[in-house]
Amino acid sequence: MNENRIDWSDWLAEKERINAQRMDTKLAEQGRSPYLRLEQGENKITLLATQPTLKTSNWGKEQEVFKVLKNGIEYDWPVTVTSPMYIKVARKMPRAPVELIVVRVGLGQQTRLSLIE
Repeated sequence: MNENRIDWSDWLAEKERINAQRMDTKLAEQGRSPYLRLEQGENKITLLATQPTLKTSNWGKEQEVFKVLKNGIEYDWPVTVTSPMYIKVARKMPRAPVELIVVRVGLGQQTRLSLIE
């Protein structure tokens, strides 16, 4: 019975990859940078000294969109303004450009991000 068991984490990762491709295509059509995607574990990014822009997410939450570099590519990084991550990132803006280490744990709605200080 276990040999037919689905690995849901692989299934969810594939769905996230497909959604990300769709979003990248949509953003490219609008002339915007792709959204930052963080791998599981530690991720080194550079927070750029660019004025963040305010947007509303698909779920109606206000987000600031920060410009970051990862592996030499510029990305938009939307951060919900009511999240603890937002305050931590906003406090780094006066020193930008500054390197950050962001840790990602979990998939989908269970994803959690932490900033290593």
